[in-house]
Amino acid sequence: MGEPLNQRGFFTKYLKEQPKPIKMAEIGVWKSSLAKRLLKNAGDKVSEYWAIDRWNLLPREYGRMHNRTMENWDEMYWYACSLSIWFPQLHVARMDSEDAAKLFPKGYFDLVFIDADHYYEAVKKDIPLWLPKVRKGGILSGHDYASKRHPGVEKAVKEIFGDDFYIAKDTWIWIKEVK
Repeated sequence: MGEPLNQRGFFTKYLKEQPKPIKMAEIGVWKSSLAKRLLKNAGDKVSEYWAIDRWNLLPREYGRMHNRTMENWDEMYWYACSLSIWFPQLHVARMDSEDAAKLFPKGYFDLVFIDADHYYEAVKKDIPLWLPKVRKGGILSGHDYASKRHPGVEKAVKEIFGDDFYIAKDTWIWIKEVK
């Protein structure tokens, strides 16, 4: 059976199985590695890919991420933008999660992947912001579940969903009921 898929492998497999192209959002893009891989390997199955991140300086409590300069963040943002040359379905939004969520109507996305601020309070805030944006039968998911470095992710996900979600290695996956 092999080792469980990481989020890139899981989402690539998911995308390839879709009967028609989907709309998806990645909240917290950082270096664009997920966007690049998914669009390269299954871009024909994505009609819109929204890459949303602040790409901005972080407070000291963010550890090594705090050491990034504004120039580093700008470079990551411009790199994300440059990917749209090869992937026209890619839309890059440099804004925080809360402001970005306001841009989209309910049920707009087939898949939303949350990988932004991993602190408990932020995850607890991001999930309810993006949950209504997922269509019935769609997926809301996030990264770093059960991570020793980010215990707030697991705590927030369990508080919101109880046991009503799946785990693919370090990624939590919730499927919105079709009711």
